[in-house]
This record gives sequence, C-alpha cells and structure tokens, in this order.
Amino acid sequence: MNQIHPRVSAHALALAPRRTDDLDQPSRLVVRAYRSWVKGLQDNDCRLWNDVWNTFICAYGTREGKQALTWFVRMINVIREYAGRTVRYHQPGCPCLGDDERAFLGVVGACRDGKAMVARRHAEMLVEDAGVGDLIGATGQLALILGPVERFGTFEDLSDAFDLHAMTPTSDALN
Repeated sequence: MNQIHPRVSAHALALAPRRTDDLDQPSRLVVRAYRSWVKGLQDNDCRLWNDVWNTFICAYGTREGKQALTWFVRMINVIREYAGRTVRYHQPGCPCLGDDERAFLGVVGACRDGKAMVARRHAEMLVEDAGVGDLIGATGQLALILGPVERFGTFEDLSDAFDLHAMTPTSDALN
C-alpha cells in the first residue's frame, strides 16, 4: 500500500485522477516524463532521459522544451533531496496513477491554475517542509511553459474521502 505523508490527510487527493486517460495532454506528458526519468535514475539508463528530452522538445520546441526539462529535472531533484520517505511511481506506460503520482500532478495542476495553497498541500505529501518552497518554485516555472489546465482543472475540492483500497500498488520506488 502507498503511504501518504502523515501531516496531510489522505482526502487531499479525493478528486485527483486515478488513470492517465483522465488527464489533459500536458499532464500526461508530465506523468510519462516523471516515470521515465525516475526509472532512468533507478536503472542508470540514459536512454530514458533522452526520451524525456525528446518528448519536451517535440511538445514545446527547442527553447521552451529545454526550459521545461530544466524545471522538470529540478522538481525531481527536490523530491529526491527532501522526500524523507520512499516516493513511489508506476512503470512507464501503466494507465494507473498512484498516490505519489497524483500528489505530483496535484502540485503541477495547482501551479498551472495559480492555486498556491493547493500546490503547497500537495507538495507537503511529497517533501519535507524544507523542500516545499523549492518544489513549488520549480513547478511554477514548469507550469508557465505547460500553460493553464484545460481539461482536468485543479484538485481544490478536498471534501470527499479518499479510498486507499481502490488504489493499485505501485511497482518501483524513487529513492
């Protein structure tokens, strides 16, 4: 079972998507990049990093793609530095979204929608207090390139309960 950061209640992900099919195109790109990048870290496979680079370049052009990749990698590095626990992810290509992936997307979606407090709540699920500002800062810069949320919106309504039993187990760990 995935673990949620103990300072933040699990219902904070209640309305977050549970499958990649429910995401807009930029969010799908971020999930694909996230999974490939951390899998590349785990396996020491630079081909996966090249795939991420090519994905950003194809989606946003050379200049903005390079900027997007820079901020994206900064996000990953902040998570690696400040996680304080194992951050989980699914394999590239899996249609399911785990708790940590949903929190990651929550930070991205809230930044894309200009919701600082929502971004903070999601960031707190991934990193310790010392890393929250850095994670939101890097995500905010990436969000400027990704543009506003079109299809899914923010995960602002936190009133519904989150069913931990409905989540599928993740397969690998970031740390």
